[in-house]
Amino acid sequence: MIRSSYPPAKPAGPHEPAVPRQTPTPSRIARTGKPANRNDIRRDPTTEQDEPIPDVLVQFAHELSTPLSTVILNLEMVHDSHEVEPADERAWQVVMDTLQRERMLLDSLLAAGKCERGMCSVEYQLLNIEEPLLAVIEEYRLLAERKSIRLRFVRTPNLEAVCGDKTLAQLVLTNLVDNAIKYTPSGGEVTVRTRPGDAGVYVDCADSGPGIPEEELEAVFRPYYRSARHARTKRGSGVGLHIVTKLMEAMGGRVQVRSRAGQGSVFTVWFPA
Repeated sequence: MIRSSYPPAKPAGPHEPAVPRQTPTPSRIARTGKPANRNDIRRDPTTEQDEPIPDVLVQFAHELSTPLSTVILNLEMVHDSHEVEPADERAWQVVMDTLQRERMLLDSLLAAGKCERGMCSVEYQLLNIEEPLLAVIEEYRLLAERKSIRLRFVRTPNLEAVCGDKTLAQLVLTNLVDNAIKYTPSGGEVTVRTRPGDAGVYVDCADSGPGIPEEELEAVFRPYYRSARHARTKRGSGVGLHIVTKLMEAMGGRVQVRSRAGQGSVFTVWFPA
């Protein structure tokens, strides 16, 4: 369990389900995705009032995903067939990283939209969560370096395999790391940590950004929500964390957040084993 000075969670609101007194069994955890230890994660900001991603946005993601993938593939072929000067190599990498992140957003939108409409195909498999996690960290290492952010991975050895979809899991982790780097200032730190717990595996993504005021914690997972403090200074559409919620729900997992204004944030996802 991670110990912190963050304030405890508020009681469930009118749209949040009541939490039974008994400790959930492993089978119930696998079915509902609810962790047995309510104190391990501070709050669940999801609500029953979330609006689905509009059809036009899902269609937009579908229409752009294939041509963008074609652009990326052709750029890689041109790069591999020509000798590139060292000075140009870094510029090329910046372009590719940007295109890859945009493709990730489109793929995430498409997957989340399908999940909301009951069309999401989850290919369950026994998964070492470190495999997609390491791929995500490597993908974002250059961006972190450009922003002078220290990107750390703290692993727990011998973690049990989780039951999930590798593609969806990688989209979830990509959105979390992308969000953490976006809000962490130059000279800051983003730490990704794995740990066992509640018949599954937790992944914590902690940043040293501005944090989230307590009154906004209930809203950060809602689609299109952007804090007025950052709407003009940070890129983004406000759907990334909502996408994380929907993809984790599809895999029977959970996503939660702990934060305090001025002290950074910790977003945690839990994958059932």
